[in-house]
Amino acid sequence: YSPNSIQYALIQHPQIYVKLIFSEQLCDEKVTDLKFSFANCTSLVGTNILNFVTSTIGTFHGCSNLLEAPVIPESVKYLNGMFEGCSSLAHGAKIHDFTDGDIDSLYKGCLSLVDVPNIPNNITSMKKAFEGCTNLTTISNFNIPFSKFSLFDNSQIENAFKDCGKLTTIEIPVKKV
Repeated sequence: YSPNSIQYALIQHPQIYVKLIFSEQLCDEKVTDLKFSFANCTSLVGTNILNFVTSTIGTFHGCSNLLEAPVIPESVKYLNGMFEGCSSLAHGAKIHDFTDGDIDSLYKGCLSLVDVPNIPNNITSMKKAFEGCTNLTTISNFNIPFSKFSLFDNSQIENAFKDCGKLTTIEIPVKKV
C-alpha cells in the first residue's frame, strides 16, 4: 500500500465515506512517515495507525469528516497539526509520552472537539494546539507541571486556547505521596 495512492483515491471520490483499516501483513514496506498522507481527504471518517509509524505531522489535516481519532501508537514521535481542520472530530486521541514534545496546532480548528483525554508532561510547545476549538469543554489529565510553565516563553504557548470559550475544565492529576 502507498499512503499517497490512497490519498489520491480518496480525494478523487469525495462522495464516498471510507474507514480504512491497515494490517502490517498487507504492507510491502514499513511506512514510518505519514506526513500529510491523508490531508484534505474529506471522505475519510476513520482509520488506524500501525505500530511502526513515527511521524504523523499533518496526517489528517483538513479531513473534515473524520469522526474518530485513531489510537496513537507509542512509536509516534511527531504530532504537529495532525488533526488540524478536522471539524467533525468530537473526541481527541490519547497521547503517549514522545520525544518531540511539540503539539503545535494539533487540534487547531476542530470545531466539534468536546474533550481531550490527556496532555503528557513532556510537552514543550503547544502553540495554537486548541485554537478555534469552539466546543472544547474538557481536557483531562493535563500533566504538565505548573513549574514547567515558567520555563515556557510566551511563544511556546501562544494562542493555545484562543477561541475556546466553552473550555471550563482542565483536570490536573494530583500525585499521591
